[in-house]
Amino acid sequence: MERAAKTLLFLYKIVIMIDTHAHLMDQSFDSDRGRVIRDAFHAGLQTIVTIASNFSDSDSGAILSRDYPGLYYTIGLHPHEADSWHADTSRQSMKNRIKSALAVGEIGLDYFYHFSDPTIQKQVFLEQFQLAMEFNKPVVIHCREAFSDLRSLLGEWKNAPHRGVIHCFTGTIDDAEYFLNLGYFLGFGGMLTFSRSDHIRTAAGFCPLDRLLPETDCPYLSPIPLRGTRNEPAHIIHVYRALAKLKHTHHSVLCEAMRNNFNKCFSPSQPATACFPIAPDSSPLN
Repeated sequence: MERAAKTLLFLYKIVIMIDTHAHLMDQSFDSDRGRVIRDAFHAGLQTIVTIASNFSDSDSGAILSRDYPGLYYTIGLHPHEADSWHADTSRQSMKNRIKSALAVGEIGLDYFYHFSDPTIQKQVFLEQFQLAMEFNKPVVIHCREAFSDLRSLLGEWKNAPHRGVIHCFTGTIDDAEYFLNLGYFLGFGGMLTFSRSDHIRTAAGFCPLDRLLPETDCPYLSPIPLRGTRNEPAHIIHVYRALAKLKHTHHSVLCEAMRNNFNKCFSPSQPATACFPIAPDSSPLN
């Protein structure tokens, strides 16, 4: 019996994937959102986190999560929309919604597009960060061409229990080390597959396996070989392949590590577990 059990474990691989950053409320999914989610679960995903860019996204995500076990949602105001923050009403709106959300995000700084004034972005980021600390929620942080300011802001909270992820990480090794030392995970997605993203692959290689999180950032950043098409959670397979190659590890080891990382970072109500055996020749990671 023991030998048979070992043989069964050898013949079957546990391939359960997670997408920790998807924008399922984006209007590009309006016509087929349900199909996209079902396709993702059929492709081997167990967990998807749909990320809010505004409070409307959060409300819609909360409704959607009731229909799909394994789908979580966040609450937060993206830095592109920082100008719409109103100190009293926005703060209370978040307080009214935050308890059932998985995390606070997507919050942060973006100095590339300048959709919102940097000073306002920093104020709004701190408001939301403080709420996350108050309600013991992890944060999903966006940072583009603003790493110096983000480090300064977080540095003022060095004694805080930092928990969360620097999403779509594009910083330097020094930046990576700084955030890792604070306690953050680093998120990596389709950019790992881009030919001109050596610096991102270097950062992912530097990041310990137990501090990585996989993401699609869909509908954006479609990985190679799907550039030019709408990204979807099911495309996370290409991120897993890139990470497995960078880390010189077997896909089953990577899948287990990503599940553990997700649980540690987000402390979900229903932890991700390995529960779906897939025959080796049908594994999407082969």
